[in-house]
Amino acid sequence: MMKVKVIDSWNLSESWGIIANLKIPIEGLPQNSLLKSMESEHLWRVKARILFSHMSQHKQFPCETEKLQMPAFSNFSDRERSQKLLMDQEANFIFQYTLMAIKHDEKPSPGEELLLELPQAL
Repeated sequence: MMKVKVIDSWNLSESWGIIANLKIPIEGLPQNSLLKSMESEHLWRVKARILFSHMSQHKQFPCETEKLQMPAFSNFSDRERSQKLLMDQEANFIFQYTLMAIKHDEKPSPGEELLLELPQAL
């Protein structure tokens, strides 16, 4: 079974839910993919990949559902720094996703490896 590594995660507002930077082993995580913690047995469902409006080009995959985020920057150098960070992450197959916790309210732990189960339709 394939594994996804959690780089970082945040539990945000109810509308956004859990956001996680994930290092993925394949070209994109389809909506409704399941991620399972080997440590806690917790499950998360992939809702969407987050794309950022200040990026001129993202690495995109046809299997993914996308959600656009429009961050605000106080100056141009912050915007450039963010673009470079995102480009470096994408080059290493690290992408940001919104997740939905299943029957719990925990976010996945940074450094944790999660088992990946793709939706049956694929």
